[in-house]
Amino acid sequence: MNLRETGSGAAVLLVHGCPATTRGFEPLIVRLSRARRVLVPDLPGYGSSPALAGKYTIERVTELLESELLARGVREMAVVGHSGGAYRAFSLALSMLSALSGRVRVERIVSLSGLAGYGDDVRAGFRQSAAMLRTGADLRPIWMARMAGPRFAAEHPDDVA
Repeated sequence: MNLRETGSGAAVLLVHGCPATTRGFEPLIVRLSRARRVLVPDLPGYGSSPALAGKYTIERVTELLESELLARGVREMAVVGHSGGAYRAFSLALSMLSALSGRVRVERIVSLSGLAGYGDDVRAGFRQSAAMLRTGADLRPIWMARMAGPRFAAEHPDDVA
C-alpha cells in the first residue's frame, strides 16, 4: 500500500473516500504538516496502490493499513476520513479496540461528509455494482455522473482516470 508521509509531530492519518483520490486533501496536508506527522494512504486499487488480489474487505484493508502504520512506528494517531474514508476511520478505530488488541490507538476521528454505516439498500447497490464490475462492465460513466459534475471531469482528467 502506498502511503505518503510528511511533517513531524503527533500522527494524523487522512483516509480518502471511495471512489476518490487523496487530491482533495492537498490543502489540509500542507496546513497539518506544519505541526503534525501526516500519513496519507492510497487505499488498494487507488492512486499508486495496486488492487488487492482476492477478496476485498474492509477488514483486510484495515489489517494492511495497521501493518503499514506499525512498520512506520505509529502507535497512536488521529484519523480524518472523508466520505467512505470516514466509514473506514470508524472501522479502524473499532477494530483496533477489539480484534487487533489496540496495537494502534485512534485518539480521535474527524468525519468529513462521513457516515458510520450503510443501510441494506445501499449495501445491495454496492454488491450489484461489484457484480457488474466482475463481468467487465465499465461503470465509470455512471460513477462520474453520480459523484462529480462535468466541470470536475473536464478539469481533473487524472482523477477521473
